[in-house]
Amino acid sequence: MYTSIRQYKTDSEAEVARLVNEEFLPRIKNLPGFWAYYLVGSGEGIMTSVSVFETESEAEESNRLAASWVKESLSGLLGPVEIIAGAALAYATVGESVAH
Repeated sequence: MYTSIRQYKTDSEAEVARLVNEEFLPRIKNLPGFWAYYLVGSGEGIMTSVSVFETESEAEESNRLAASWVKESLSGLLGPVEIIAGAALAYATVGESVAH
C-alpha cells in the first residue's frame, strides 16, 4: 500500500472542500488501485489530503491527477503544495492490521 500526502495553504477551506467533493473525488476514486482519500482542514488555512493506493505507480498517478486538477480548478485558491509519498510501513483497518 502506498500513500501520498499533499499539504496546501488556503484562505478558502470551505470552497476548496466543496470543489474537492463535487469534482475531484469522482475522478480519484475511479483510478486503478484506489483505497481511500481524505481531505483534512485545520480551520487555520492548512489543508492536507491523504490518498491511499495499492501500488507506488498508482499513487504517483494520483499525484499527477491532483496536480492537473488543482491547476485546472483551484487556481488562485491554493498556495504551493508540499508532497510526501511512500510505502505504508504499518496500517490498520477494521478487522485487519499489517506491519511490514
